[in-house]
Amino acid sequence: MTLLESQAARFPSLAIEDCKTDGLSPRDAALAHAICDAAIRRWLTLTHLLRPLIRQRFERLEPCVRGALLGGSAQLLLMDRLPAYSVIDETVQWVKVRRGKGAAGLVNAVLRRVARLRTDETVSLDPDDLRLDVLWRDDGSALVLSAPCFPEDQWKYLGVQCSLPPSLIRRWRAHMDDHDVRACILHGLMRPPIVLHVEHADTPLDDDMIRPHDTPGHAIYAGEGSRLASLLADRRDIWVQDPSSSASVRLLAGAAPQVIVDLCAGRGTKARQLACMFPQAQVIATDVDAPRMEDLQRVSAMYDTILCAPMDEVVSRWEARADAVVCDVPCSNTGVLTRRREARYRVGDRQIARLVDQQRQILQTGASLLRPGGDLLYATCSLEPEENERQAQWAADALGLALVKSRRTLPGGIPGDPPERYHDGAYACLLRAPDCSA
Repeated sequence: MTLLESQAARFPSLAIEDCKTDGLSPRDAALAHAICDAAIRRWLTLTHLLRPLIRQRFERLEPCVRGALLGGSAQLLLMDRLPAYSVIDETVQWVKVRRGKGAAGLVNAVLRRVARLRTDETVSLDPDDLRLDVLWRDDGSALVLSAPCFPEDQWKYLGVQCSLPPSLIRRWRAHMDDHDVRACILHGLMRPPIVLHVEHADTPLDDDMIRPHDTPGHAIYAGEGSRLASLLADRRDIWVQDPSSSASVRLLAGAAPQVIVDLCAGRGTKARQLACMFPQAQVIATDVDAPRMEDLQRVSAMYDTILCAPMDEVVSRWEARADAVVCDVPCSNTGVLTRRREARYRVGDRQIARLVDQQRQILQTGASLLRPGGDLLYATCSLEPEENERQAQWAADALGLALVKSRRTLPGGIPGDPPERYHDGAYACLLRAPDCSA
């Protein structure tokens, strides 16, 4: 609840952080993570259901009270096998300690009203049947409520059910057809699976928790996180990576680069793929974020051909020398809202304008590293044209790079689909520097 309290004070600019579970048993720690995750993923859904049950405006309540109501409602409506009396009692006691009897009394009264919305009936989630008395869940089921609670307008209905802001839906409708917008909204309700990149596996994967993904070269992992960590620690030939991410890198297929610079290497996922795709190449990986540089150091230690170096050293040492540069730039994350649960609430014109400026700075730096005729791979996990197609056009106009090919992928999978169908949304394009010798 402490995390939800701090997030309520920040909303809609939620922080990227997880709840602290020091001193809790593994079972209680897992429950705490599940509560926070459910509340943050369905923030707008729960807020919509809470508003009619409170006399004050929800946004004017203390962050402690808002966090408690969101956490309690998430347990009552989105999580099964939790007795209502226990959820209410635990939540009220926490608020009493934090803010006293008055705040605790308000939380007690509101959560009791929430509990009365819950019935024992569930049905299959039907995205074509916009029933006003069911609450959609991420597993493909829907909880029947004791009263109709959702708006009749289809776009408001979908936004509330899937916890996406109206401004984001309007943005999508401005550049996508309605069928694709509905698919993207429904995808946002999903809980993403763990997808492994196994294309370069040296030996068979005989773990019974691993099964093939619909995309060749990938697999679904369905076991415990600790078991996965052990598996990945022992092998450098498999790693966690969504098919849309790996497909972006494959735009470089057919080339024979000797020097590749991964300019925004993050945790090193694309650097690993590049090292496996081009074993003859030197891959120079860098990032401006210090914790990510620590991760890159660990990744580079696993591969003879990956060199981790500071950004300023990379820019000065490899200017006009790289055969290929990868710019997997910071973006709005609208293609990966199932994974970046907090990102959905802060997407807006101002944020995207700031990101566009940052992306152009990175593109300029990347272009300066290319030798004549070299390739620049520009990639995002965004669905927004300003960050994608318009940036490719800007690179052509302002930097003199030629657009060779591009790939735009909408998110795949809706609640109830098998995890094998899941993939993120992404954009990538291959840009080429002029060849002065031609």
